[in-house]
Amino acid sequence: MGMLLAGFGMGQLNPKLNAGLLQRAPAEIVGSLQGLLMSLATLAVPIGSIGIVLIYNVESQQAAYGVSLGLLVLAAGCLIKRSA
Repeated sequence: MGMLLAGFGMGQLNPKLNAGLLQRAPAEIVGSLQGLLMSLATLAVPIGSIGIVLIYNVESQQAAYGVSLGLLVLAAGCLIKRSA
């Protein structure tokens, strides 16, 4: 259930974040900025997965779950703040 909520939250947050950044960027760097944002999003998935698995193996299942929930709450907070 948490992964479903995280996916939904990121699906809502990413377009708003991209639109906000691209509106403020000069026209000559919009393509480069979009490429950078897509690269960062692509790299974030495996880095986040490795981080959660590392916490799970080094600390505990509860610590990994807590970090995952904390990141989910942080993403939800960004979405709510951005919408307001």
